[in-house]
Amino acid sequence: MHKNFENMGIYDLRNYARIMGVNSPTTLKRAELIARINEIINGKQPEPKTNNKGRPPRHKKDDPFMLDLVLPDNLFKENNEDRYKSLPSEVVRFAYNGILSEGSHASATNILFKGFYKEYNKDFALVCFKGYFTNYSKENVVVLNELSQKYSLKDGDYIVGVANYIADKNVMLATDITYINDIDAKSVIDRIEFENILPCYATQILTLYSNVNYDLINKISPITKGSRTIFNIENDVRKNDLVVSLLDSLSIKNNLRTLLISIDDSPEDIGSIMMSCKDVEVCHLSTTQTREQYFEKVFTFISNCMRRLECKQEISIVFYDTKKFINAYAENLILTENLNESKANIVASNKLKDIFNLSRNTNNGNLTVIFVNAPDSFIENSNCYIKFMENPYQNTNVYLDLQNSFTKNIERIIDEKEYTSLQKFKQNFKKENVKELIENFLK
Repeated sequence: MHKNFENMGIYDLRNYARIMGVNSPTTLKRAELIARINEIINGKQPEPKTNNKGRPPRHKKDDPFMLDLVLPDNLFKENNEDRYKSLPSEVVRFAYNGILSEGSHASATNILFKGFYKEYNKDFALVCFKGYFTNYSKENVVVLNELSQKYSLKDGDYIVGVANYIADKNVMLATDITYINDIDAKSVIDRIEFENILPCYATQILTLYSNVNYDLINKISPITKGSRTIFNIENDVRKNDLVVSLLDSLSIKNNLRTLLISIDDSPEDIGSIMMSCKDVEVCHLSTTQTREQYFEKVFTFISNCMRRLECKQEISIVFYDTKKFINAYAENLILTENLNESKANIVASNKLKDIFNLSRNTNNGNLTVIFVNAPDSFIENSNCYIKFMENPYQNTNVYLDLQNSFTKNIERIIDEKEYTSLQKFKQNFKKENVKELIENFLK
């Protein structure tokens, strides 16, 4: 990468020359150092080292000078926005209320940072505050390889730590990590690799909020922790209420860390979910994001769910409208990857199938994946299929399709008495007397 050697300090220049293979850099003047470096850059082989003597480098390998060796030039673009602008006085600061900014007296050391760990190359990684790389240096903290190895950090880890701001390089450099996925960093040891967590039949039933539809779900097609569930809703008017009840069941009743993913859905619907479901993290397209940034954020969040399972946590992922997500992602692939429509749809659909198959159930943590309004091609691969009809059964408030909703291997999930009762209910099911059948079944 290109470096401005003329502006480098003599100690940094000597260390850079030493890394490049220049022998005895402390005996050379600045102009000689630059000439030797340029010769090596242009293809000349470094001279073999004649002995192991020599003045030790002034810097340690983890000091900020290492940034000159590993960071690309202009990693963070300059811009004219007021974001993070230093403001000279409290009077001016008040005028910029709500803007991310700092005073001229702000500390440059031990700055708290948080975000998602993303490998950049073998030399360093970035902790991205927004879940995707931005042009603002203070939203992307650099983590050098030594610190990453110390804590065995992985792509998708949610990191909290402290950093120093290196002003002359316009870089936030991580100095220590305090939390990984909300766990004390020193306690995150010997976590199992996600790929080594084998899928197994999920049998622990999730507790759902009590109403007639969800009571019937528990008896006919129970949702289990660590399962793959499809939640298809034909009645658009009732969709939001049904999803709110589902999300609250996951996050409050079952204490699962729940992520809702949405794109191209009604802003009012998603807004009402954000107001009603305070414990649910909602990943939606904001006005400050490009669609490409949004999808990067989504997949970063999903990677974080995998890392949290490695840390023995209980998580659920819910797609508010799977068909809309597939369509939006396919359109983005057409624009960004130059794919034709047919290929883009296949890639997008396969990506969602791969996410669906991330579900895992273990004795220490689980990952439940729920697709709302998924294509029919996903049903075969689901553990649980729940269908809500456009209209309820006659004289009832039951929208659940009692004949077509199911849970695979249900005999492993409910006891023998419940299983016998379910079989009898399905055999005797008739729409003409459905109200009486439901009442007796729920007794």
